[in-house]
Amino acid sequence: MRRGREEFRVARIPLTGRLVERQSCDSDLVGGFGADAARRLAVGWALAARSRQTLVYFPIAPEVTRDGRLRNPLPEGRSDAPNVDLLLVPRGRLRPSRWPEIRSRLGPGTPTTIDLPEDAFQVTEEASERADRLSATRHARTLIVTGTGAAFADSLGPLTTLAEDLPAAAARHPEQFHVSELVLDRAVGQGLFLYLAPHGGVLAS
Repeated sequence: MRRGREEFRVARIPLTGRLVERQSCDSDLVGGFGADAARRLAVGWALAARSRQTLVYFPIAPEVTRDGRLRNPLPEGRSDAPNVDLLLVPRGRLRPSRWPEIRSRLGPGTPTTIDLPEDAFQVTEEASERADRLSATRHARTLIVTGTGAAFADSLGPLTTLAEDLPAAAARHPEQFHVSELVLDRAVGQGLFLYLAPHGGVLAS
């Protein structure tokens, strides 16, 4: 989409799940997703690491039962908190205050596929030594995570754990919750706790 002289490319990846404030610390967030949504989240994060021009937008919708109730409990999530969407932004590409206008102008879009190389989900050994860090803020019911491509690449570990490792653990212990923690902003100690839904379902508060 174009805004004045600027052109924004937005990759919209819908997710079914929950993303809400954490009960014990409202600067942290808790996310709960099924296996398919976890894979989508990891692919979108890898895209943010590879593309310096693309805003990766995850609208997140909770799954409800036929009688309108949310499915399954979300550990540590505030039961009264509304869902928050997720937006990944290349550093310097977008001020958070401009996001509501861009979101309001998004059309239906064109379905497409994302092709990533085999090494797209590998985190290098020197990742923890780099100065590149993510920063995060909330605006207009959206968690906006900003960073360089290296910062998104370095933080892929918890996402691949959620998408690739936790499903096997959930299959062995379906009665348990399985979590992967992602540090969003070291400066303020903000974290994102990602739960894989037991029984392949969708977590909800």
